[in-house]
Amino acid sequence: KGFRAGTYFKYTEAINAPQFGNDQAYISEYGLELRYFIINKGNIDAKISAHQISFTGNANTPLAFDVLNGLSNGQNITWKMGFGGKAKGNIQFNIGYEGRKTQINRAVHIGRAEARYVF
Repeated sequence: KGFRAGTYFKYTEAINAPQFGNDQAYISEYGLELRYFIINKGNIDAKISAHQISFTGNANTPLAFDVLNGLSNGQNITWKMGFGGKAKGNIQFNIGYEGRKTQINRAVHIGRAEARYVF
């Protein structure tokens, strides 16, 4: 009830076979997650993550984009905020915002909104 906070660490190795390009990615991700429950209204979620990526191979391929989740070599930061709840009657809604910043690119911002009627 009320407020939750947590930290996490995730390590990933992705190694492609030599006959398919020998791409290699070593990714360390650590972050902080927060959730605040508003009684009878909904919840607010927030997450911030840092990603340290060491990638060898061609970064301009669909495989690299998938393995790196749109991030790039070096230090990357991602963040996410969202609010979800109920409106009048059986209407549920979610509003979200995400962003990411790599060492070589400008920040990317994404907003989402969703509403649904539950019957």
